[in-house]
Amino acid sequence: MTAAPTASAATEVRTGFITGYTIHDNDPAGRAIAYPGTFHDQAGGTGTYDDPITLAAQVGDYAPGTRIYIPHVDRYFAIEDSCASCGGRDEWIDMWIGGELSDPAGATAACAAAFTGTFEFEVNPPRGRHVVAGPLFDSATDTCYVPTPGSPARRAPQPQPAPQPQPQAATGLPTAAPSEAASAPAPKPAATRAPAQSAPSQRASASAPETPSARQLTPAPEAEAADTVDGETGETTSAVPEKVAKAPLRIDASDVATEDVATENAAAPSPDLWARITAWLDSLGESIFGR
Repeated sequence: MTAAPTASAATEVRTGFITGYTIHDNDPAGRAIAYPGTFHDQAGGTGTYDDPITLAAQVGDYAPGTRIYIPHVDRYFAIEDSCASCGGRDEWIDMWIGGELSDPAGATAACAAAFTGTFEFEVNPPRGRHVVAGPLFDSATDTCYVPTPGSPARRAPQPQPAPQPQPQAATGLPTAAPSEAASAPAPKPAATRAPAQSAPSQRASASAPETPSARQLTPAPEAEAADTVDGETGETTSAVPEKVAKAPLRIDASDVATEDVATENAAAPSPDLWARITAWLDSLGESIFGR
């Protein structure tokens, strides 16, 4: 059972950035420390109140030998070394992880990274804090210490990023964040495929006559002129037929009979003409044959 902590007026709880360094990244590599003889002649310790583990800090931040209790690793530490890079933050302390030069450097570095972060710690703590004695890195098994479930370690609240102001619209009201449905691109409409038209075959196009469209009708070809040969004279005459009338032709039988009679009368020669022709033929014969 852990003894109750002894009250101390000098105890101070702080929050800072805590890291770890190993035997490989010490400068120079090994166990040399800046303030030997404080508790140890070289880096080490088991983490108890009487045997704190070596701790490094920026020169001037803490006096050598200052005890510090770090709850998230359940151990006491003491300032025995300096840390040149710890001036990059307002509060930064660097724990000795331990190890041997024969240990894998990657294993010790991973152990140091496992304890890195922003945590609370006590400066000038009293006796009686919860302690798990031993180095943070076990060289015998090449393993890193894991805090026990009963450890009173408390992780300090991590700094949260400042909220970003929302962009203001022209009306002065905050612009709502676009929803996924609004920001997502609209699906493209499915393409409508036109019905495939079969190409006409050459044989069909060569033999089938082209059908005139409703807008462009091909006029009917006119009948060619027919040649007529006169049987008596042998003369050839070309007769051009008249175009067919669009209106239907109506024929009356009485009109046909009357037209035929008139045509025959007009074609028959008059009696006087026949007498003249006869007299001319007689005179022509007498002159030729002399009778």
